[in-house]
Amino acid sequence: MAELADAGDSKSPSLRGVRVQVPPRAPFIETPVSFQIGSTKVDRVGKKLLKSRLLDTSQQLKRLQADLQVAEEQLAVLVDEAEDARIRSLVSETPIADKEHREAHRHAESMRRHYADLQMEIMKIENLQNQLLDQISSNG
Repeated sequence: MAELADAGDSKSPSLRGVRVQVPPRAPFIETPVSFQIGSTKVDRVGKKLLKSRLLDTSQQLKRLQADLQVAEEQLAVLVDEAEDARIRSLVSETPIADKEHREAHRHAESMRRHYADLQMEIMKIENLQNQLLDQISSNG
């Protein structure tokens, strides 16, 4: 009996066990945005840098707002699951149901903290964006 050259043997490892790690986001690095040099060329470069920085913060803000929207939807689902588990725990009064309730509650609380962190990060980026806009308008 002929075997296909492409056919995998039964001893090869399965791809199901392979884990993929998502790389973390690039760190947000603040750079100085004010320039006290009086030449016209440097002022244009400074304004160009401010505009580039403003564009970067705008893109970062859009990503964070999209993440916030996803987190809000996930939080709603987790809160509903935690409430359902709480009711099942009260009705059944079993240790397993109580454990499921506690786990569901922990997941919901974890997502609530993540949601609050995203909101805080959005506020920081919005403040930075406002500062950049003020600097661009004052350099007018």
